[in-house]
Amino acid sequence: MNKIQKKLPSRERQHIIELIDYGIAIVKVSKGGHFGDEDTTKFFGCFSDDGEQNDEEEMEFEFGALITELGTETFGEKIYKDRTDFESNQRSLDNVIRQMVLPLKELHKVAMHLDYKPDNLVYVELENGGKILKVIDFDGTYLLPDAKDRKGKLAIVSDRLKILTGTERYNSPEFYADLFAKKLSTKTDIWAVGIMLYEILFLQKKYTIYEEMGSDTQSFKNLLYHLNEIHRGFTVSKDLIKYNHHPITYSAEWLSKFNVKILFWMFQAWTDFPRVGILITNLLSVVPTKRMSAKGIMDFLDGNCCPVEVYEEKLEIENIFNDLSVKELNKNIDQRVEKDTTEFEEKQKLLAMKRMMKKARVKRLEIANVLKLIRTHCDPETTGD
Repeated sequence: MNKIQKKLPSRERQHIIELIDYGIAIVKVSKGGHFGDEDTTKFFGCFSDDGEQNDEEEMEFEFGALITELGTETFGEKIYKDRTDFESNQRSLDNVIRQMVLPLKELHKVAMHLDYKPDNLVYVELENGGKILKVIDFDGTYLLPDAKDRKGKLAIVSDRLKILTGTERYNSPEFYADLFAKKLSTKTDIWAVGIMLYEILFLQKKYTIYEEMGSDTQSFKNLLYHLNEIHRGFTVSKDLIKYNHHPITYSAEWLSKFNVKILFWMFQAWTDFPRVGILITNLLSVVPTKRMSAKGIMDFLDGNCCPVEVYEEKLEIENIFNDLSVKELNKNIDQRVEKDTTEFEEKQKLLAMKRMMKKARVKRLEIANVLKLIRTHCDPETTGD
């Protein structure tokens, strides 16, 4: 954290918590071991500099820090407590998104966070009585090359990361690449923002999704993890040294009752908030370079740019996520409905989801036609300039 504060003047880090590093901790981590809360910070094996795995290795991490600002509550605590219903004009929703993205806009000038989530954002009181949202928890943060060395480039970190922090429901597809071929960047944090947008939309009281998950926070978080899997296109299992990928086949058989329910909720959110739906699909692109930067997101919210993929969209061929198109999903729904073994109630839910998808796509096309009038593409670069 001290390195971040040295590289970034105080006036340019208003949304980054003030910390003072006070030492190096020598930590022994056994292979496959965990440190801290299993749901938040994970160690997936320890490796020496030559890539050999050790049963136990002493590793230096800058854990010591003194927080010089006191947060009142986390963003996660607030959204689960308030469960705000946003109006269709989206102004209040846009303000929330800006609060989420501003810390990244500052941080991405010098570093990537790699565990960006609501619980790592805290509200800090200002002298005037107001509050500001700031990012915390820099245990897994990686510094970027100097701006002059990466101007106009996607700043990729391809060195061997000995330790990976992350929370699985927010992790991007590239997080699960082969351990020694990872290419993580600031776009890894941008993917997390996309999942966070679903989180605040699905938590709205008017949708009752939280209640349908038994009013249980962990069950709701598991829903987000499953939604992340659907968007990235594969599930994962892990052994001691690597992740194993299991590609999702978006077939008629894949349309289980639970998946149909998730798709209905997703299309419902896209219908009610079509502009944010377009933003989400950009942020959750499986190709990192296509995701907007934090600066690009701010410009999009201000109406100053259009995602480049919107210029190419057609209602029937546009991908919903990964490589699943509207046309393909419609075909799979019809196949599932026509099966003799599909129960009547299940057929009705499939057809309801299909109708909601159609409404979402029409709304999306209306917004896309307006966005296409903006000739400036939203910035895909990683710099915060």
